[in-house]
Amino acid sequence: KKIKVKEGEHITSRSTNKSRSHCALWERFGSWLPLSSSYLKDEAYSTCGLVEWYSQSSVISDSHNDTAVRFCANPLPRNGDFVGRKGHLPCTIISLGSTNELAFEESMLLTTACYVEMFQCGSEATSKHIFERFPGRLRFHPFCAGGEAGESTKQLLTWLSMANASSSHRGVRSQILVLKMDVEIDMALGLLSQIAALRAQATKKSVQIDGATHFSENPLHIFAPLQLSVGLSATGGQKVISSERAQRDLGFVRINSSQLSLEIEPSGYQLVDRQGSPECVHCPSRLLFAHNSLLGENNHADLYSVGDRFHMPSFVSGPSELWTKKVFREALRTSRGRIAKALPGSLLGHYSALEAAATQGNCSSFKSKLPLCPGFPSVSLLRAALDDLGRRPGRVLHAFEAIHALEATLLVHLRSGDMRFDDDAHLEALAQVVAKGRFRHVRVLGAAHGDTRYGDPREFAKNYLETFSKARHAMGQCNVTYHVSISPDDDLYQIYISRHFFAHHGGFSMAGSLVTRGTVYTRAAFLESKEPGFLELLRDGSRNLVVM
Repeated sequence: KKIKVKEGEHITSRSTNKSRSHCALWERFGSWLPLSSSYLKDEAYSTCGLVEWYSQSSVISDSHNDTAVRFCANPLPRNGDFVGRKGHLPCTIISLGSTNELAFEESMLLTTACYVEMFQCGSEATSKHIFERFPGRLRFHPFCAGGEAGESTKQLLTWLSMANASSSHRGVRSQILVLKMDVEIDMALGLLSQIAALRAQATKKSVQIDGATHFSENPLHIFAPLQLSVGLSATGGQKVISSERAQRDLGFVRINSSQLSLEIEPSGYQLVDRQGSPECVHCPSRLLFAHNSLLGENNHADLYSVGDRFHMPSFVSGPSELWTKKVFREALRTSRGRIAKALPGSLLGHYSALEAAATQGNCSSFKSKLPLCPGFPSVSLLRAALDDLGRRPGRVLHAFEAIHALEATLLVHLRSGDMRFDDDAHLEALAQVVAKGRFRHVRVLGAAHGDTRYGDPREFAKNYLETFSKARHAMGQCNVTYHVSISPDDDLYQIYISRHFFAHHGGFSMAGSLVTRGTVYTRAAFLESKEPGFLELLRDGSRNLVVM
């Protein structure tokens, strides 16, 4: 059965179960595609929501199609969630070398809420009607990709030039979620090399504070796509080629997987899917690489512990002996000051500037030479700092930011990643909230929001994805998706703008429950383990509190 898709319409899944017919196509995880690829056996890969996007114009087909493009749909907001909403779209999809067929581009425009940017070397767009149908969402660039790093020309662009042109729309920068390229192998290798180099440069430009790594403002790694879909047809579909050419191309196709992996994996990508046979020169073959942040890892941006820096552990009943020592608290104040000075655009940087202005420099929570400001942290200053963070020029908008601010969305933080999750009672309470609330979106945040120097990030990611699977199973709904983190600072901002937030244990959840101005849901056990001072802040009237 083929399903016609209209703009803004939610695509139904293949399931014949009528109780699941409301589920959007990419809200089915893991088992949606009956794939036997060894890359999908790991939970980290299967939870990405791998979906086949067929190249037939505006049609999703149940039958196998060799021309389908597969990639992870979990980080893609749906078009239906943005139809009629004003403002900028939150994401960008880039297509290289589509040769004006436009079926893939049209499918993305119909089913996602992203801008689509086409780059086609030296040609003109032939299907004018599609640009008239999607004004402002589809842009055509008659430029060639593959310029050497630092050597863009009017016709030959480097990846950085292409990303800059694509992700910025009227001064607002959106996330690049997908790069689909159908170019010659040498060009693909060149582009992947440049993307890998951007992440390497971002690491070199990072700031070292107290032994931890923090990215500087506007790091170059924001131009690296979350997913890379690379076509490997070296012959361009030619049926008749010379024997010498055939042998050369067959060699290319056989080793492309390892070549591309070696090029891109050191910069944080993993091979999650392969289409086509590596033994067939004429058959299309495609590799999909997903960035680790899509697979549950932190982005390693500003990885100080947000909860600790804002003294959340001091509000826990019977705090650890370490938090009662003045020397430790002073060391933490000094560390806050170093981060705020080195990264003025960070949350700590904004809070420090606002505090200095409010107190006229008579006290400080960041400078040890001045008296400590009473009542740290101030909830009003923390909210103001998050406001400033959200308005920072050049900030990358999270793809789900507008969705997080909706009344029909529940944001959930589950303390996971750096610890095993075994709180089944908490998941039962969460399931009750979801069942009663009829939320259209349930977004789960659960990456380790702390310093990952003391553990394996891949192990943390595995813990988080296992927790996410438990949460999704407990809620029994397919509108539950996991949140792909940009940074802990940005994650706290997403909680700040949310209307509904479900808090768990840990300092990050505590900070989130204080800054949100909507409704906080939590269990009685969460409150019973806190000092009276925290409960006073939580019940100050600036938010609703629902105790399960």
